[in-house]
Amino acid sequence: MHCKYCGHALPLKGIVCPNCGKTISKEELQEQKQNELKEWDYYSNQNTAKYKSEQHNENYRKAYLFIILAICIFILIAVLKMLV
Repeated sequence: MHCKYCGHALPLKGIVCPNCGKTISKEELQEQKQNELKEWDYYSNQNTAKYKSEQHNENYRKAYLFIILAICIFILIAVLKMLV
C-alpha cells in the first residue's frame, strides 16, 4: 500500500506515513487493501480456463465481424459494378 499524499510505501500495520507524516484512516487502508486485492485477482486469474475462454470468444467475435464486413464490401462492389 502507498500513501495517497506522497506515494511512499506504507508499513503493513502503520497508519502514519513514515515519509510525509500524514495520518491514513483505517477506512482508507481497508479500501486500498481491497483495491489491491481486486487488481491481484485480475492478474492472477489470467491463467484460468474462464479467462482464456473469454479471450478465445473475443477473438472469434473479431473474426466474425471481419468476415461480415468483407462480405458486405464484396456485395457493395458487385452492386456498383452492375449499376455501371
